[in-house]
Amino acid sequence: MADFSAALPIDILITSTSLDEQENGTALFAGQLYSKNDGYYLRYEETSSGNKSIQNTLKIEGHNCTIIRNGAVRMHQRYEQGKTTRGMYHTPHGSFLMETHTELCQFAYQEKPLQGELRLRYHLKLNEQSVGLMQVDLSVRARSSAV
Repeated sequence: MADFSAALPIDILITSTSLDEQENGTALFAGQLYSKNDGYYLRYEETSSGNKSIQNTLKIEGHNCTIIRNGAVRMHQRYEQGKTTRGMYHTPHGSFLMETHTELCQFAYQEKPLQGELRLRYHLKLNEQSVGLMQVDLSVRARSSAV
């Protein structure tokens, strides 16, 4: 795993959209960015609806992304462009088999000024039932004092 002691402070804006139902949500987080070899790691903490902490780590390598969540919600899901992957999604309400078929996993990043954009689009199934076509847009910027 990445050594976050040398990480850069960042702001992370995440927009999650259900493309089938045209519903979306947006959230802003303070986080950290660390680059290692050919990949990038993003880390941030969110709070669940029950005020429980969830630690999130994203590992981005080329057209692949792994999302690791620990805390009130747990999951370890790899998204590989053009492939179907499976994992488990654990919540206080139960555990679900999670299957994703990733259409797009694209990350663009520049150091000066520090900014990056991740677009992740995938078909989601939980317990073998289709949830729909999902899209996550994640923007990274150098930390501002507003977060």
